[in-house]
Order: sequence, then C-alpha cells, then structure tokens
Amino acid sequence: MSFERKSNAEAQQSNDYSAVMSHCGHKGYQMFAVIAPPLFLLTSLRKRSFSPRIYLRNVGLTTFVGGTALGVAAGAGRMSGLDAEQINDRAVRILSNRSQTRVDDYGIVGGVLGALGTTTILLKRAPMIWTVTGGAALGVAGGIIFHLAKSMQDGEHVKPEAMLEEAKEAVNKGVVEKN
Repeated sequence: MSFERKSNAEAQQSNDYSAVMSHCGHKGYQMFAVIAPPLFLLTSLRKRSFSPRIYLRNVGLTTFVGGTALGVAAGAGRMSGLDAEQINDRAVRILSNRSQTRVDDYGIVGGVLGALGTTTILLKRAPMIWTVTGGAALGVAGGIIFHLAKSMQDGEHVKPEAMLEEAKEAVNKGVVEKN
C-alpha cells in the first residue's frame, strides 16, 4: 500500500476547509442549542406531559445531531462555489476572530458544565446518555447566552441574528443551485 504525499498547498487547503467546516458544525449545534430547549419545553407544557427523560432526549438529539448536520450541510453548500483563496480567507477570518473564539469557548465550557450538572441532578430520573447530551445542549445555550449578555454589557456590537441570516443565506443558495 502506498500513500501519496500532499503538497504544502494541498495540505493547507485541506486544513482551511476543515477549519471552516468545523466552524459551520459549531454554529449549527450552537443555533439549535438556543432554539431547541424553549421549543421543546413549550411543546411539552402545551401537551401537559413534561418528562425529563423525553425532554433531555429531544433537546440533545436535536441540538447535536440535527444542528451539527444542518450546520455542516449549510457550510458545504455555501463553500461549494468558493476557490482555495476564498476558503483560506474565510478560515483566517474565523480563526482570528476573538469574539468567535470566545463564543465557541463559552459554549464548550457551558456544555461540559451542563452535562455534569444535569447528570448529577437528574441521573435517577433519566438515562445517563440523555442527561449528558441534553444537559450539554442546555449548557451550550447557557454559555452562548452568557457570552451575548457579557458582550452587550461590555458595550460590544452584538448581532445574534447574524447566525440566522447566514443559515438562511446558505439554505437559499443550496436551493437555487439545485434548480
């Protein structure tokens, strides 16, 4: 079995593409982490049948499976028409954006704390897999909301709707390209 060695340019292009796609996956689950918990809470309250097991399962699966998949799909659709230089520019802007790095960090730390806290509190009421995934989703949402509140308090210009605008743009671009 032989392996072909990639040139430095090919390796850099692959790294840039991976950085952008990873960012898109993060944005997908972060967006769903903020949307899914209140949505499923309202749905279960309307039905008058709240179950921590079902709630955590729905929130966790929707956030991490659905959100990540949609984020990666939207990113792939958006990057389909870009050349290597444009992908590199996008990767450099993502990796050098301090606010973006901070929201990702807050989301990850919140996810870990949410998974640990929810598992500690609700382990007897729901299976561990659902307490970990659902709690992580709740923690990611908490981390993002904390980041937004802190940024607004510090006087930074925050556009939480920008993530939704990017998702709509990517979906619309994918629909137009298929037709």
